[in-house]
Parts: sequence; C-alpha cells; structure tokens
Amino acid sequence: MASFQIVDWSATREGSAHRLKIQWRLPSGERVVHFDFPEALGVPAPEDLADGMLSLSLFSAMHQGLPLSLPQPVSAQMLERQQGTQEIAALWFKGLQEVPVEATARPALAGRPPMRPGASATFTAGVDSMLTVLDHREELDFLVHMQGFGPIEELEEPFFAPQIAHLEKVAKKIGLPLHLMKTDYRRQQEVCVPWMDNHGAALAAMGLWLGQHVGKFYIASSNPWTRQNPWGSSHWLDERWSTERVRIRLHGLNYTRPEKVARLVQKYPEFVADLAVCWTDGMVVPDRNCGTCEKCLRTMCGLVLAGYERLEGLFQVPLDLERVRSQPFPEDFNSIDWRRLLDFGEKHAPDHPALDAVRSVVAETHMRRFTTLIASMDQDLETSPELSKLFRVMRDDLWKSWKSKQGGWLRKKMLVLSDSRPAEAIKALWGKDPL
Repeated sequence: MASFQIVDWSATREGSAHRLKIQWRLPSGERVVHFDFPEALGVPAPEDLADGMLSLSLFSAMHQGLPLSLPQPVSAQMLERQQGTQEIAALWFKGLQEVPVEATARPALAGRPPMRPGASATFTAGVDSMLTVLDHREELDFLVHMQGFGPIEELEEPFFAPQIAHLEKVAKKIGLPLHLMKTDYRRQQEVCVPWMDNHGAALAAMGLWLGQHVGKFYIASSNPWTRQNPWGSSHWLDERWSTERVRIRLHGLNYTRPEKVARLVQKYPEFVADLAVCWTDGMVVPDRNCGTCEKCLRTMCGLVLAGYERLEGLFQVPLDLERVRSQPFPEDFNSIDWRRLLDFGEKHAPDHPALDAVRSVVAETHMRRFTTLIASMDQDLETSPELSKLFRVMRDDLWKSWKSKQGGWLRKKMLVLSDSRPAEAIKALWGKDPL
C-alpha cells in the first residue's frame, strides 16, 4: 500500500547557516523541503529531528489519506498520543482522515539527562506573540522566527528584510536574542495542508527541533479557553506534541484578544508602538499597519477602548469610526472577536465613542447571519410553499428596514441573537412562535 513516507533527511553547510533537506515520497512523486538554521542553533539532534518530523507530517498524511511512514524512532510519549491527536483533527478539519502511523517508539535511555532548563518562544511582534514574550521574558533564553511560516511573499528578500529589521529592533528592546530560520515548507502544498489547520503542528516542530538548547517552547494562543474550536493552533492539539525532551506550551489561554490588547496597554505600554498586526497584501513593514483593514480596525478599537489613544505612527491613518461601521462583513472566525470587543468596551469604557461603532459591527454581523438563517427555511419548508414564501418576504423586508436605518429596536435586538435557529430568533424578536 502506498504511504506518505519520509525517505531521507540530511544537513549541509550553506554559508553561515545549516540547511536541512527533507525528502518525502508520495504516490505522485518525491517532494523536497528545506529548513535553514542559523549557526547559533546548529542542526537539531537526531531524536529532536525525528520528533519534529512526526508533527510536521501527520496532518499532511491525513490530508492525503495515506499511512505515515517514519524511518527513525520517535518519542514514545508523542507516538502514544498521536491517535488522540488524529481523532481531534479528523473531527475538526475538512478533508482529514485517520491513518496508520508506521514508526517505532524511541526506548527510554538509562540515565537519560533530564529535560534541559530554559525556554524559547516564537516571535512575530503581533499582539499574541508580543504578550507571550513579554509575560515570559525573564524565563526565555532567546526568540525564534521562521521565515516562510508567514505569507508566501515572506520568502522574497525585499519583503523580508524590513520585517526582520523590525523584529530584531523589538527583540533588542525586549532584551532577548532573536534567531532566524527559513523554510519553503508552505510552498510545497502536497506536504503542507491548509495553513489554518496545520500551523500549530508546524510551530511545534520548530520548538521540538530546539531540544539541544531548551526544554520548553511557548506558542502564543489565538483563542482563549472558552473558544477552543476548530483551529490549527489549540490547547487540544499543540500541547499533545510535547515529548520527553521538549514541552510545548500554549500561552494566553486565560485572555480574550481584547483582554490581551488591554494587558499590553496596562502592563507594557512602551511596547504597544512596536506592534505589527497587519497582513494586508502580505505586507507588515515598513508601513507595518495600514489602519484600514478589518484586523487593523479591530486592533485600533481595542487599543482606544483600553485607554491607548496614541495611534499616530503605529497605523498609517487615524481611526475612522465611519470606516469601522461601513467595513465589509467580518469573516466568521473574526466576528466573535468583535463581540468580545463589545463586551470589553461595555464593561471598561461604556462612554467611549468607539463603542457605538463596535456595536454597529456586531449588530450588522448578527443581522446578516439572521437573514441567512431565515433564507435557509426555504429548504426546510419544501412541503409548505406559502410558509416558505412568508419567510423570504420577511427576510427581504427585514434587510431593507435594516439598511435604511429604520427602527432602533431591531438593531438592539440583533445584539442578543447568535446562531439560534430561525424560529427561535424570530420568537426572540416578536415574542411569539411564528410557527
């Protein structure tokens, strides 16, 4: 039977760096991926390299529906956990299915040295990673950044040079060395599944490869404990990649994103001006933050609601509340962050002008979702064409009323609606069951 097989890996010296070449064999042919490590880190130890190969390859094999074959023994701890890891990933991510793993567990060595002291963390200068690094800077030995784990344009030198200059400047300000790695892994789509599903496992591999230097590796959480939903980096997945040599830790689970922004403002205000949050058109620096995309607008609102008004220099344009209100409908995975921002603002800055703009975004999000739900009743009511027509008219009338800004009561009602069934949502609006 065909398999998703790692047939070889080897390291060579490339100037001042060490280049790791990984060769995968798929039914469609062989694929080669490179990882470059700086002189200061050297080539990973063989056992760390093998462990990182498992986290780097497992979801790819699941995406291909092929058994994963590993040529070298891997961590017994991680190998034991991989079945549960597969169960979670297969339930969460479209197109992934559980597959056999052909690998042997590395035997425990008598007198094996304990896990190394010290820690490292991945660093991008975004809100999540900035807070992780600042909260743990007394514990950290160094920071790492992987060129190629960001947008594809990141591998182009004109793009990457100013980004690295910014990261090095901020790392120096924090007081920690920054080590840069490089890879073309994301460009090899047959060995890298959709990045939103796979990025946590790839970051874990990056940490596992540091086992000669540290025993703990921090990854910044995207979501809090209360929202551990399908996402490539999650407590339910990332920490399962830990081995006997390196512990993978997810930091920031006790904060929502608005709370992370507020913590930066309150505890580390001198670093707020160094944030790089914008990925519009794949560009982070030199302009750094455009000030007009959804992520920039959401961050700007979070900053002012947390009491930080000095946005000049951090964003290319001032905060425009009308732009906030009229922005395109946020993606589903961002809409919850606007709801959390509204909750934060109502609790901590109820009189701030930005709060009403945030409230409009949340209401608009729920209104669009609500009309979509009503539209779906067409499929549920095929045997009742008259009732189906009623729901279509109701949807259209509600939307026209909404867009013409009629009836403030409707806007307020939208704020309390979420993913409820259409009949339940209508009952909440009119106070009676429409069916």
